[in-house]
Amino acid sequence: MASHFSLSAVSLITLLFLTATPLPDAAFSITIGVTYSASTVATYPTPPLPERVASTVTSLGLAALRLDVSDPNLVRTFLYSNTTLLLTIPNALVPPLAANRTNTLRWLYSLLGFN
Repeated sequence: MASHFSLSAVSLITLLFLTATPLPDAAFSITIGVTYSASTVATYPTPPLPERVASTVTSLGLAALRLDVSDPNLVRTFLYSNTTLLLTIPNALVPPLAANRTNTLRWLYSLLGFN
């Protein structure tokens, strides 16, 4: 138990040192985001409207949103919102999308409503 504690203490001290040490001339940014899970939303009696989700993400100042199900209605509400979306590709679509860039663009444009 003592060795576990000392390892955690060393890790914590190292983490604090690295975060407190400024990097010279380094340009970096930290993006904070969340995952919007369709399985969690399905447990609500009335799921929130996509517009409500978009306004909540914006009002919380979150820069990124991961969608575990790429719902076209939800994706379209984030157009021109300056929010980064991480879209999940269904497993069955990975081989055809990886094999052909045109298929990938078609899938993406169908989500955005530009078919």
